[in-house]
Amino acid sequence: MRKRSVAFWAVALLVALALAPASAQSEKVKLVFAGRYTPDTPGGQAWLQAIETYQELNPHIEIEYISEGYHDAYLEKLIILGASVGFPDVMNLYNLHLYDFVEQGVLDPIPADMLERIRTNLYDASLEGAEYKGVYYGVPVELQVAVLAYNKQLLAEAGVDGTPRTWDEMSVLAPKLRAARPDFMGLSSQGGGWGWAANWFTLAAAYGASYAGRGGDVTLNTPENVALLELIVDWFGPEGWADLNRWGFAAGQGYFGLAFPFWTTFFTQLQGEDFTDVIGVTSLPAGPAGIGSYQYGWSLTVPASSKNKEEAWRFVEWLATQAGENGMTAVGTVQAALGSVPTFRGDLNGPAFADRSEYFSTFIANLAYAVTDEKLPVAEQRQNVLAQEIEAAIARNKTPMQAMADAQTKVDALLAEFAADN
Repeated sequence: MRKRSVAFWAVALLVALALAPASAQSEKVKLVFAGRYTPDTPGGQAWLQAIETYQELNPHIEIEYISEGYHDAYLEKLIILGASVGFPDVMNLYNLHLYDFVEQGVLDPIPADMLERIRTNLYDASLEGAEYKGVYYGVPVELQVAVLAYNKQLLAEAGVDGTPRTWDEMSVLAPKLRAARPDFMGLSSQGGGWGWAANWFTLAAAYGASYAGRGGDVTLNTPENVALLELIVDWFGPEGWADLNRWGFAAGQGYFGLAFPFWTTFFTQLQGEDFTDVIGVTSLPAGPAGIGSYQYGWSLTVPASSKNKEEAWRFVEWLATQAGENGMTAVGTVQAALGSVPTFRGDLNGPAFADRSEYFSTFIANLAYAVTDEKLPVAEQRQNVLAQEIEAAIARNKTPMQAMADAQTKVDALLAEFAADN
């Protein structure tokens, strides 16, 4: 065999080194994206379309979409994956779960340069739920904020011009309207665990009630909170003028609703695409402390353990800020499918929102009055405790004072248990 010269091998080595980067770049980078919605839902279909587009634009990226339709099952799936094969590279997280994930050291903060670009393009208030202890960990993909919805036709028929400016006015007007037509509701709101917590935070902001003190300690058992719960029992109790029948309001059988953007899907289903001819939205009435509202949502996050963090964040930024041919971001398309406030400033003028831009602008404006859940660990469990005690008081199973005292005891126990485990 003919021997190769030293010069030959030197040249061959240089060629190999020169080709190495190109070969590495040609290899596929796989990202696993965990979304909240299954592929057979509008939200899941929107995600899959976005993934397909991104892969076409970035041939070196391969994205696997995994999901779970049920809220608790989705969280359980993420935890099992994290403990076995590792967390997905991109995770759609409920903001209340985000806080716990941060406490466990799971999440990677948004890179500083990306955060600067994100804050330029998104409504600043929309990032509130993804911030924890001064650091931002997620990019909003679903944003819900409370407003006052009202039935234009029913109010016109009753000779009512405008909506109540204060909750005191509401507590006079709504009972009169219901008394005149008992089959129509005065005020409808969201029920269930998180729903009652959302109602509480909304009204607490207006009435100067509190949830946590300056040191972060939970302060439920206070005179202000007991007084607010007494009002809620008066409004929503057996003899009250308010209820939890959001579907009845959406069907046109109620005057007012303490509503969230996702109610849009109910309005469309029951009133049709032109529902804004019947349903209007405005700021919530003011209480002694002013106008109050509440916001919550879901964010796109990246785990610190991801082997492809840079590509994962690049994908997230594209989803949230890169407008497509229709002038909307991929996140905006998902938000339109879910009935969420658009978070990218330009999406409000996109085709999915344009016909309802004034309607959604009202939700966006109410972000200025909105509070989030107090950013402490075990947030969802704490909300569930609060909701259970509110429901017990409404059902007259407990006095408001006893309900708040029991809520305080249970929430204190949850936080103590978390502290002991960590």
